Amino acid sequence: MRIGIDATCWANERGYGRFARQIVTAMVASSPHDEFICFLDDLSGKRFELGAANFRKVVVQTSVSAAAAASADGNRSMGDMFAMTRAVG
Repeated sequence: MRIGIDATCWANERGYGRFARQIVTAMVASSPHDEFICFLDDLSGKRFELGAANFRKVVVQTSVSAAAAASADGNRSMGDMFAMTRAVG
């Protein structure tokens, strides 16, 4: 099975980022016959560390990282959401 994951929160040190790092690592390790594709923004791509043969990362160029967009003053732009959609599709 091929499984796509929005891992743009990977760079967030707490909350969703911590959860994503833990759950994705466990899923990849427990399902060696499945392929995992992690979609990341530039910041998350730089911090993404997962050394397994059954995954690949796709770094999508966005104007703002998801970690910054998740702040109280931030948001994801429509252009960034379309860029992610195109990468997945």
